[in-house]
Amino acid sequence: MAEYFDLYTRNKQKTGKTLLRGTAMDKDDYRYVVHVLVVNDKNELLIHQRHQNKDSYPNMWAFSASGSVIAGETSQQGASRELAEELGIIHDFSKDAPLMSYTKQNYFIDYYLLKKNVAIDTLVVQCQEVQDVKWVSQDDCLAMVNKGEFIPYVFIPYLWNFFDIDSIHL
Repeated sequence: MAEYFDLYTRNKQKTGKTLLRGTAMDKDDYRYVVHVLVVNDKNELLIHQRHQNKDSYPNMWAFSASGSVIAGETSQQGASRELAEELGIIHDFSKDAPLMSYTKQNYFIDYYLLKKNVAIDTLVVQCQEVQDVKWVSQDDCLAMVNKGEFIPYVFIPYLWNFFDIDSIHL
């Protein structure tokens, strides 16, 4: 099934246009991407290994769940959908503000935090997206970044500092 994204102006106003996945955006168009960080009561981060057939970062480890917000969705709805699709975790983010939001290139990127203890063996992973899942400490995550095994998000060294705050907008 074809997947479409709503397009926005730099000021986060919908343009009324949509974009088919795989189609290049105009330089003045933007779209939303979401990442969900699941953290347990030990301050470990749930991460997943991307499928080997992914176009970007195949076999790399990444945050709990992430993806594009599809046409007609809010950022919160996209976060809920991606978390359910990729890991089988059901959570309604409709009343949650993003932990962190920033703009990079032509993307508005929202990060959501879910504090939840989840047993790995209870997860229902989307096999086309996810090869493996595990909990990691900050030290383990940083070691994976240094070995080139984890997607090199620039703020990973500081990520654990955000787990006790409500939100930050960059």
